[in-house]
Amino acid sequence: MHILMAIKTRHLDYDDRLRKETHSLLSLGAQVTIFVLEQSNQADQRTVYGGAAARVISLWSRARYPSQQRLWLKSLELYARLLREVWRKRPQIVWVHDMTFAGVIPFLAMLRSFGIIQGVVWDQHELPPDGLLRGGWRQRLLVWLMNRPQVVLQASEDRQKLLEARLGTSLHTPLIPLENYPDQIFRQQPRRELPATIQTWLQGTPYFLAQGGAHGDRHLEELVEAILGQQEAKLIVLGGFDPARVEALRQKYGPDLDRWVRFVSYVPQLDVPIYIDAAVASVVFYAQKHLNWIYCAPNRLYQALARGVPVVVGRNPPLQRLIDTCGCGVTVDETQPPSIRQGLLHLLHHRSHYQERVQNHASRFLWETQTPQFQRILQLLSSSS
Repeated sequence: MHILMAIKTRHLDYDDRLRKETHSLLSLGAQVTIFVLEQSNQADQRTVYGGAAARVISLWSRARYPSQQRLWLKSLELYARLLREVWRKRPQIVWVHDMTFAGVIPFLAMLRSFGIIQGVVWDQHELPPDGLLRGGWRQRLLVWLMNRPQVVLQASEDRQKLLEARLGTSLHTPLIPLENYPDQIFRQQPRRELPATIQTWLQGTPYFLAQGGAHGDRHLEELVEAILGQQEAKLIVLGGFDPARVEALRQKYGPDLDRWVRFVSYVPQLDVPIYIDAAVASVVFYAQKHLNWIYCAPNRLYQALARGVPVVVGRNPPLQRLIDTCGCGVTVDETQPPSIRQGLLHLLHHRSHYQERVQNHASRFLWETQTPQFQRILQLLSSSS
C-alpha cells in the first residue's frame, strides 16, 4: 500500500510523531512518501526515517508575503501543490496531518469518489479549536469534514472520548487514538554527556528540564520564579523561546536568571535524551485555558518516562491521572510558584524513590504497544476500496 503523508512542520528532524508513524507503517509493509512544507520554506528532496522519500516544497506566496499575511493565498497554494502531487504520484492513501489541511479534505474525498485514490486519513495531532466544538454551524461543518476521510486519528484516548462525546452519533468515521508515546529507537538511544558549555554552567548542580517549556501555555514565569526561590537546583529550558520574553525575565531578575536558568534552542529529537537523562525530572505544564491544553498528554511527558526520569506535572486531568496511577512523579499547582517549588524540592530530595517508580512502569508507555492500532488503520483502509 502506497501512503502519501502531507504535513507542515518545523523540520523533519524535529517531528517525532511523523518519524514514529512512518517507521510503524514501513514495518507493516507500506510504502511511505512524504510531502512536506518546512518552516524554512526551502525546497529539497531526501530520504528520511529509514526509507521514506520526502519531497520538501517551498511556496511562492510564503516567500512573497511575511508571516501571518495572506494566509488564504498560502493555503490555496499549499492545497494546489498537494493535489498536483497526488495526481502525479497516484498513491492509494493520502494521510494529511493537523487542521492545516482541513480545507483540502473535500477535494481528496472527490478524488476518492473518482477512483483516483483509495482512501484518506486525517491525523489530528491536536483537538480542533474550541469554537468548532460548541454546537451550531461550525460544529456541523467540522462533523461534515470529519466524515469525509476513512479514518480520523487523535493524539490520545482522552481527546478521542471528548470528541465522540461532543460530536455524538453524527460522526460516522472511525476515530482512533495514537498516544504520544516514544518508541524503542528513542528509548534505546545511548547515554551521552551534556555539551561542555552546559556542564560548565551547571558546575555540578542538579537541574530540572522544561522541554518545550518556553511556549506561551507552559507557565514559564511561574516555573522560573519557583526555581529562583531556592538554591538547590537549576533549570534548563529546551526548545523554541521568544527572545523578548526571555529578556523580560532578565530585566526582572537580573544576573540571577542566567545563573539559575539556561535556554537551549531546538535540537533534533534523537538528541533530546542528552538533556533528559541527567535531569532530576522533566517539568510538564499546560495552562488550563483550552480543551486542547486541558486534555494534553504530550510526547515530552512520555519521553522522560521512557528514559527513566520522573515528571513534575500540573493539574490537567490526563497528567494527574498518570501520577495517581503509577506514582512516576509529583503533581503541583502550576499557577502557584510556592507549590511548584515545594514539588521540585520534594522530588529532588526523594529522587531515587521516584526513579525506581519510573523503572517499574516505563515499558507501559512505548509506541510499539500501538501496533494493533496501525493494523486496524490499514485494515480499514484496505476494506474501504
